[in-house]
This record gives sequence, structure tokens and C-alpha cells, in this order.
Amino acid sequence: MKRRILTAAAAWCAGAGLLADTIRFPDAGAGYATLQDALDAAQDGDVVEIEPGEYRGNFTVADTIGLTIKGLGPVAIDARPLGAASSGPALVVTDCPGLALERITFRNAAGSDAAGAGLRINGSSSVRLTDLVVTGCETYGILAQTSEGLRADDCLLRGNAGGLHVEGNLAEVRRVTVENDGLQGIAIFGDDATIEKSVVRVIRGGGGINISGARPTIRKCTVSAVLDAGTNGITTSGGNPDLRNNRVVGCDVGLYVVYGAEGVVKGNQFLRCSSSGLRLGGVSHTLTIEGNTIRQCGGPGVWVEGDFQLLADNVAEECGDDGFRVYGSSCVLSGNRAIDNLRDGIDVDASAVGTSLEGNVTKRNGAEGIDNGGADTHLLENVAKKNRIDFAEDGTSHDDGGNSFEVTGAPAPEID
Repeated sequence: MKRRILTAAAAWCAGAGLLADTIRFPDAGAGYATLQDALDAAQDGDVVEIEPGEYRGNFTVADTIGLTIKGLGPVAIDARPLGAASSGPALVVTDCPGLALERITFRNAAGSDAAGAGLRINGSSSVRLTDLVVTGCETYGILAQTSEGLRADDCLLRGNAGGLHVEGNLAEVRRVTVENDGLQGIAIFGDDATIEKSVVRVIRGGGGINISGARPTIRKCTVSAVLDAGTNGITTSGGNPDLRNNRVVGCDVGLYVVYGAEGVVKGNQFLRCSSSGLRLGGVSHTLTIEGNTIRQCGGPGVWVEGDFQLLADNVAEECGDDGFRVYGSSCVLSGNRAIDNLRDGIDVDASAVGTSLEGNVTKRNGAEGIDNGGADTHLLENVAKKNRIDFAEDGTSHDDGGNSFEVTGAPAPEID
């Protein structure tokens, strides 16, 4: 292991650039015959600067702390060895905590699973990826395994089979674009992950953004055209999600919160999804769903399975099924609007107990404005008008006052 012994003070100096050596390649006076020679010579805290050009082969970096590798101009590391078909990743990083990679293109990795990743990172904490491009790889663009605290900023992953795949806690992804992928766009398996201001588009399978772990944060991201049936624009599985101001267009399900509690889904847009715009899974509960817009989705705009959900000031309109469909118990729907949906504005299923509907507006829906099939539903200051039937009762409800229904009666016939 070629590693300097660093005291805490010396390590801080290395981080400040006071201890590091700089290795430049190519450099006629340095005696490095290949890029791999230059990488092998690097020690803890060093900076490897790569001159503009294309470098072919399968390169490795291992057992260094705080190493920086950066391109000085257009630098491409191509996994295809000269005169041979592509084979393996362009760069494999192993046991390199604190590594920084900057301004490099990785391309044309080939192989199954990890062997086909353009950039493979293993067992390396606090890695920083900045201004990278990864393209033309057979599996992942970037694959990081057992790597906690990875941070990726301003990267582009285009035309790979998969995008960014991270296994480790505390991942941070900002301003990353993934497009024209065959598999999942951005997938993180670990707690306390953050994805912000990133774009995922034209994914043909596996979903757009997926975080599996506690306390996921996804903000100001755009996901569009996830084309396979049964896939989601955004999926989270973990408690305390923070999902705000995202835009999902043209996916199957816009957002699926598989499970999680005490979190917030706020200010998002879900447009033209072929199934539901927003789905809350059966083991999710106590979420606050506020100020979201769901428009022109093929299924129910909002599908609520979990209990104790609060839905406030959301809009579901022009969907091909119900605006809001509630299966969970003890949910509160307040100040929502369901307009011009094909079926019911708000449908409270027979499985729901103790639902509260307060100050909601349903207009011009093709079946019932409010269809209550649940038990012990409370109705307060709701307005339903110009629906096929404004209010229909299949279950039991309590009129707590201030409701305005123009037409009431039995449930409207099903619409084909």
C-alpha cells in the first residue's frame, strides 16, 4: 500500500492543498509511459492532472486517501483498448476515501453487471464527482458500491444501459442529467440521500428516480418519458421523505411512496402519467400531501392506500379515472380540488374508516363529485356541482354542516 502516514494536522493541510504533489500526464520529464503509470505513482493527497486527449484502456486506482484526478481540458477515458473490442469499466476505484474526479469523460465500457459500468467505485467513502460525462456503457454509467457519502455534481450520463447507481448512506446528487437510458435513471440504496435539481428523461425501463432508505430528499427534479408500463417517475421507500417541487411528465406512475411516515410531499407536478399521478402505498402513513398538481393522468390522479394521511390543497383534473381515490382509514382531505375527471372527483372506498372531507371542491366530474363508500366519513363545507351526481352514499357519513351538493342520489353507472 503506497500511502503516506498523515497526522490529523497533515491531513488537513493535504485537504487545503499544502501537502499534495501534482502529477501531470503526459509529461515527458516525469517518466510515466502510460496513464496507468501516473495513477499508480499517486500517493495520499496528490493531484493527477490529465492533459486533453483520448486515453484507451481499463484503468484502476486503489488504496489512496484524498486523491484528486482531473482533466485539464477535453479528456476522454475510453474502455476500448486499441485494436480490441471494449471490455470492462473505463475506471475502477477501490478503497479510495476522499477521492475527487473532475472534468473527465468515461465511455464504452462493456460487460455484464459491474463490468459494464463506465465508472465503478467500490469501498470508497466521501467520493466527489464533478463535471463528469459517461456515455455508451453496457450496464451502469456510474456504479458506486459500499461507498458512503458520495457526492455527484453537474454530471451528464447519456446513452448507457443504466444511469447512476449508489449503494451507501448520505449520498448527495445535484444537477445531474441522465438521458436515453435503458434502465433506471438514478437509484440510491441508503439512508439520508439527497437528489436536487437533477433531470432524468427518456428511460425505457426501471424507473426515473428511486431512493430506498430512510429520510430521502428529492427536490426540484424533472423526470420525463419513463416509457415501460409498471415503472414510476419517482419511487421512495423509507420514513420521513421530503419530496418537494418536482415535475414528472409522461411516466406510468408519477410518484409512488411505497412506505414511509411523517414526511412531506409538497408543490410537485404530475402530468400525463398513464396510471396514477401520485400513489401512497398501503404501508405509508401520516404523510402530509400538500399543494400538488395532478393533471391528465390515465388512472386515479391521487391513489391513497395508507392510513392517517393528510391531503391539503391539491388539484386533480382531467384524469381518466377518479380525481382522488381513498382506501386508507383516518385520512383527512382538506381544500382539494377535483375537476373534469372521467369518474368520481373524490371516491372514498368501502375499506376506508373515519375519513374527513373538509372544504373540498369537485366540479364537472363524469360520475360522482363525492362518492362515499366508507364508514363513519365526516363531511364539512364541501362543494360539489355540475358533476353527473354531486354526492352519492354507499357507506355511512356525518354531515357536519356547510356542504353544498346540487344533485344527490344513488351512484352513477360505471363509465366505460
